[in-house]
Amino acid sequence: MNLPDWQHIIVSTAMVYLFIVVTLRILGKSELAQLSVTDLVLYY
Repeated sequence: MNLPDWQHIIVSTAMVYLFIVVTLRILGKSELAQLSVTDLVLYY
């Protein structure tokens, strides 16, 4: 994408936020609590 820096930051932040919300809905909070940070990064 040829976006300016500030738009790229906004789009990236929104994508990560949506990923976390969807993951919480699918897995549930107890399952997500058992994942490590590396698991979250790998799933993203």
